[in-house]
Amino acid sequence: MLSKLHHVKSLNRLFEQAYINRMPFKSILIVPLVLQFCGSVGLIGYVWLHSRQEAVKDLAIQLEKEICDRIEHHLEQHLITPQQINQVNWDLMQVGLLKHTDVEATENYLGKQMQFFHIHYNKFANPKGEFIGVQRLDNGRLLIKEVSQKKGIGKLYVYATDSQKNHTHLQEVKNYDPRLETWYINAVNLGKPYWSQISAWEKKPEVLSISSSSPLYDHTHKLVGVVGIDLILSHIRNFLGNLNVGQGGRIFILERSGLIVADSKNQPPYSMIQGQAKRLLAVDSQDELIKLTTEYLLKRFGSLGFIVGKQQISFSTTQGRYFVQVKNWRDDIGLDWLIVVVVSEADVIQQINANNNTSFLLSIAAFLAVTQLGILTTRWLLKQILRLNQSTKKITSSIWEPTGEISPVKKLGILTYPFNYMEKQLQRSITTWQAKQRFLNKSLGNSQIQPSKLLAVTPVEIAHHAHMNYISQQMLAEGMVAEFSAEQLLEIYRIYLAETKQQNRSGDGKRLVVRERLSGLRALPGESINLDNLEIPQPQQMIAPEALTMPIMGESEQIDLAIATATDITQGKQADRLLAEYNRLLESQVKKRTQELLKVIQKLQTTQKQLIQSQKIAARGRIAAERANRAKSQFLANMSHELRTPLNAILGFAQVMSHDSSLSAEHQENLAIINRAGEHLLNLINDILEMSKIEAGKTTLNINSFDFIRFLGNLEEMLRFRAAAKDLQLVFEYAPNIPQYVQTDESKLRQVLLNLLGNAIKFTQQGIVTLRVRLESGDWGIENEHQSCQSLIFEIQDTGPGIAPQEIDLLFEAFGQTETGRNSQQGTGLGLAISRKYVQLMDGDITVTSTLGEGSKFTFDIQIHPASASEVKQQQCQDQIVGLAPGQPEYRILVVDDARDNRLVLVKLLTSIGFVVKEATNGQEAIAQWMEWQPHLIFMDMRMPVMDGYEATRVIKAQEKNYFNPLLQLACQCSTMPLGINSNTIIIALTASAFEEERQNILSTGCDDFIRKPFTKEVLLKKVSEHLGVEYINQVDSLQTAVINPTTEIFSTEAELMWHLSQMSPQWLANIRHAAASCSDDMILQLLEQIPPEKSPCFQLLRDLANNYQFEKIMELLTTNAE
Repeated sequence: MLSKLHHVKSLNRLFEQAYINRMPFKSILIVPLVLQFCGSVGLIGYVWLHSRQEAVKDLAIQLEKEICDRIEHHLEQHLITPQQINQVNWDLMQVGLLKHTDVEATENYLGKQMQFFHIHYNKFANPKGEFIGVQRLDNGRLLIKEVSQKKGIGKLYVYATDSQKNHTHLQEVKNYDPRLETWYINAVNLGKPYWSQISAWEKKPEVLSISSSSPLYDHTHKLVGVVGIDLILSHIRNFLGNLNVGQGGRIFILERSGLIVADSKNQPPYSMIQGQAKRLLAVDSQDELIKLTTEYLLKRFGSLGFIVGKQQISFSTTQGRYFVQVKNWRDDIGLDWLIVVVVSEADVIQQINANNNTSFLLSIAAFLAVTQLGILTTRWLLKQILRLNQSTKKITSSIWEPTGEISPVKKLGILTYPFNYMEKQLQRSITTWQAKQRFLNKSLGNSQIQPSKLLAVTPVEIAHHAHMNYISQQMLAEGMVAEFSAEQLLEIYRIYLAETKQQNRSGDGKRLVVRERLSGLRALPGESINLDNLEIPQPQQMIAPEALTMPIMGESEQIDLAIATATDITQGKQADRLLAEYNRLLESQVKKRTQELLKVIQKLQTTQKQLIQSQKIAARGRIAAERANRAKSQFLANMSHELRTPLNAILGFAQVMSHDSSLSAEHQENLAIINRAGEHLLNLINDILEMSKIEAGKTTLNINSFDFIRFLGNLEEMLRFRAAAKDLQLVFEYAPNIPQYVQTDESKLRQVLLNLLGNAIKFTQQGIVTLRVRLESGDWGIENEHQSCQSLIFEIQDTGPGIAPQEIDLLFEAFGQTETGRNSQQGTGLGLAISRKYVQLMDGDITVTSTLGEGSKFTFDIQIHPASASEVKQQQCQDQIVGLAPGQPEYRILVVDDARDNRLVLVKLLTSIGFVVKEATNGQEAIAQWMEWQPHLIFMDMRMPVMDGYEATRVIKAQEKNYFNPLLQLACQCSTMPLGINSNTIIIALTASAFEEERQNILSTGCDDFIRKPFTKEVLLKKVSEHLGVEYINQVDSLQTAVINPTTEIFSTEAELMWHLSQMSPQWLANIRHAAASCSDDMILQLLEQIPPEKSPCFQLLRDLANNYQFEKIMELLTTNAE
């Protein structure tokens, strides 16, 4: 470390000698100033260029925030007007200054309000049917519209006015009852202020308006009337157009439904369809950027209804990159809009480039100014310093003159004042010294004291040409030797140079002092000499003296002699040598340690760089994985919706048609094929989605208690017929100590066993398929009833072709298949992967052993908990529903779906049972139907155009929550009014999403329940029964009646049915029983084809039972026949 500092100092000295010492003083002052300025400006420019991308983004975000804040402030200021007017009106009525019964006074008051507030239409109606309206025309004049008891309720009189708002003439009389208007009815029903839907004027479709209505009550909370205020939204469009967002930017406001409220480019907010103006959706906008931005928002969030708070995003198109800020704006009475600000990156960069050019020109001007200022300052400083230089030269020439006036600069003034003082002191000292020297010379010459006596008593070594004192003799170890030359004296006294490289050596090799370096000789010309590099040898040691020689002046101011003194500094020299050796050793150790430390630091720096690089790679990998997961989730969600929606129609219509008893056996078989293919595709979709959920760690266990022995029995019956069809022997072996009632996920355990046993049966051509079940250890007896859990082991063994060792690792990978599986061209390779994940969820694992040509054995274990018989729910056979039970009210059900096929399926299923059903294609139609028809239950699709199911559900639930029945009674004084609002309308969501988080989102909007597409008729009707308490007639009841009732068209008596069945072969009856026990409708339908035509009634009965999954009823009939 010390050596490095030494090298740095050496480099600094070299630099000063090579450059600084040679540079002019002007350059020394100007160049650093200019370099500092250029360095600062350059560094700022470098940092700015490297952070330009972030600066562009930050500037865009700042611009978007400022614009959003201004828009919010403008909306709040303008749209709060109706609330302010309503509050003022309510206050005036409370204090009695405004009386709603005085029509003329009310008219004048509303006209005054039109002067003070920027509103288009101000109106008031009361429960009696009286109405006052003041409308502003384009020319600023007002129209007065009036319905009064005096002129007759139901007749609207329209008057033109002059500039003083006086009636001029009657323009029109028409029939009108304000109590039938939506603005009146909704305000009364809600009992609070509300906003209407935005609408385009019929005659001027470019004009959008919105109406706010508010009910007014007296101190007893009795309705006294409703105030309505219409606002034109053109001012919002004009305000947005005045905001500067750049040539490539856009500002627009959307409703949650996607309809445009206003935009900064003043695009037409409507389109003409069949001569009528309809508001435009943002995705249909003529402005390409508005359209692309909205499409990206829908793609990013799934629905505009999911955007909450403020969202900052960016996207790229062929035109460049855009920064988007979306902010949700709401008011206190129901408006819920989205403010969208789009800033073009190109606009921001253009502004930045313009600022850069200006900054560059300013930097050049500043550079020139700094340089000129440095030159002027340097000239002035040099002028002051040169004055001091001239004074110094005069002093060296013994010219004593004052320096001159003191510089006004503080630092230079401080320098000039001491210089003048020093000059005077130096002049005084030289004069005094010269006088003393003359006096001493004179005194010395006259002195009678012998020099030898004076020198002898001096305590230091003193040498004179003719005398040596005692100390000198001790040092030189010789007496005074006279009449010898200087060279001879050097040889006699052996005075050597210490630590030099002089080549003048004595006979013994010592380095003698050359004659010219003797201090006495060097002092004679007038030089004072101080030497400390001499050595004088002694018998015991080498003495190191420090010699000081001074010349002595005579009276004639000539040098008469020189006196030399010497001091013994041997111990000091030895201490210096020890210190130098210690420093050398210390420097060596420090250098060594420093090198070792540098190596450690280098290793640490290398490790740190590697660690940082690894962290960056891991971070990039994590970000990439998160993006991939989001993309995969979005893809799976879209795939689920796009596949499940048509599958719902396919399977739904197959169910509807299968209930038609007039279809032939061939058509029924065709429907069965369609149903099987659809269910196979649905299972494939479910497997893929389930695998995705497993990979995302979102799969959980649904623990339930069940009868394990019965579970295994049903499983055996389900698979036995499939094994018998291939002449395989299916063996289930239970250990005697397995429990009867257990707790675990029954559904996932069934799927695992069906996958493993199904694969064993599918790939085994002959032999046996065996399932063994046992406890890991111990018994489940009474002593084990209170155990927390125990391991249950399953073994599935077959005599199939076996699995190659190199393929075993592929078994449990997603979409992995063995050679045998690929040759069979069956399955997707997901079954075993899902099974293993399920087993691992149940705290177990799957292993496999296999031998080619002999078979395979799969073993897995799960953890189970004990259960009691009371905890097990008794399973009941679900009978086919054929209609509503008698004595029930009429149930109204609304079906809302944008897909016509899906609506038709629901309508056919529900009307066939006896429900009254209506349809709607989007959320807006659903709200209108709900308000007009008041259904008991709504089946609501969640993804629809115009207004989705989320928003429609929120609106309906909000209106139900704020319903106040007494106000409705006050409003219902006319002959034609909508039905009373049902405050308990049930909304069941229909969605094609298979993700659990979607279920939570849907229920959080207010939906009462949730059904996934595709659904079955049984699930649909079960949900209706749960929420409405509907009672049904089951087909089993009708079948039993048909068997016993003599009027039945199929069989006149039960004995006739038994006789028909007894004519079939025992083997056929046994196969039918096995198929029913395995719950396989496909196998039953295949066996029914063997029934001869003369027994068609028997075929029809069994076919209906199979199509409606009445397997227990089939087994009951066949068992009765066997007895």
